Amino acid sequence: GVRLCTRITDPGVHVSGHASRLEQERMIELTRPKAFVPLHGTLHHLVRHGELARALGVEQVAVVENGTSVLFNGRLEVGPKFQHGKVPVSFGGSDLEGETLAWRVELGRNGVAVVCLAMAEGRIVSGPTVLTRGVPGVDGDGPALASLVKIAQKAFERARRRGRADLETELRRAVRRELEAMSGTRPTVEVQLLET
Repeated sequence: GVRLCTRITDPGVHVSGHASRLEQERMIELTRPKAFVPLHGTLHHLVRHGELARALGVEQVAVVENGTSVLFNGRLEVGPKFQHGKVPVSFGGSDLEGETLAWRVELGRNGVAVVCLAMAEGRIVSGPTVLTRGVPGVDGDGPALASLVKIAQKAFERARRRGRADLETELRRAVRRELEAMSGTRPTVEVQLLET
C-alpha cells in the first residue's frame, strides 16, 4: 500500500539528501561514537555538525576541509594537507596542464570551427569549407554552414591583396563574428590555407 515517489516518477519531487539536525542528533545518539569527523557539506554545515556532536558528549571531533588528512591512533589528529580535487588527464594518463588545459576548457565552453581553402596565385581553387564542432545551432545545419562559406568567400575577396597573415586574420574574424551572431557563442576559429 505504499506509493513511492522519486525524481523519476515525479520530476517535481526533490529531497536535499542532507539529514536534518534532529536526524543527525538521533544518529549520534544511536551510534555513540568516540571520535567524530563530519563529512559532506559546506564548511558551515561541517562546523555545525561538529558542534552538535560535542554538545552530545563526543569528546574527539575534527572538522576539516577537502585535502586535509585526519590521523587516528586512539586520538584524532589533524594531519598534513594533500592535493585534492579533479586532476584532468589526457589519453594515456598523463596530466593536462597549463596552456593545453586552458585550450580544452575553451573548446568545451565555446566549440570550434575550421575554415579550409586551397589557393593558387592569389585565387581560391578549392573551398572554402567550414566545419564546426560543439557550436549550438550550427553543427550539422546545412543552411548555417552554407552561410559561413559565403562569409568566408567574401572575407577572402576583401583581404586577398593584403598577404597571407592578413588573409587568415580576416577569415577568422569574419567567421567568428557570424558564428557569434548565429549561436551566441565565440568559438575558436582555425583557418587552414593550402597553397598549390
